Parts: sequence; structure tokens; C-alpha cells
Amino acid sequence: RERHAFAFARRAGEDVAITLVARLPYAMSGASALPLAEHWAGTRLILPPQFGAKRWRCQRSGVTVEVAENGERSLEVGSALSVLPVALLAPE
Repeated sequence: RERHAFAFARRAGEDVAITLVARLPYAMSGASALPLAEHWAGTRLILPPQFGAKRWRCQRSGVTVEVAENGERSLEVGSALSVLPVALLAPE
């Protein structure tokens, strides 16, 4: 599953945004309907320590994703991509 996700972050001063995209979603899902949340079970996006926000909101879908702190700060990919196959995440 992790081969089907692509993410990058941009920072300008104190502002930060993360773009998360499902890569080749139909190949991963066997052409099932989007969204693909259930296909991402257990897949997490590890965040750098300097991204201190506890919640991130997708600026396209409105979905809010909580940061898990289990030794590493991470976001659940399935939650972020639960509505659309792309998420533009900003700290909430």
C-alpha cells in the first residue's frame, strides 16, 4: 500500500502544508469505487518533528485528521484520503 501514496510538504516561514496523493488508485483497488479509505488500513504518514500541529485539516474535503504519537508523529493515510484521492493538509 505504501507504494501507492506520495506526499510532500512545503514550508514558508511559519506556514506549512502537506500534499498527500493516492498514486495509481485503480491499480491498488482493483477498480473499486473511490474513495479508498479501507485500502489504506494501517498505512501511516510519518511527520517531521518540527510539524507540531496535533490536527490537520484537508483544505479540499474538510476532513480533519488527528496526529498519533506512538514514538513517531504520524497521520493515518486512510483518514486523510477518506473522501478524495488527494489531500491538501494544513495545521488546524
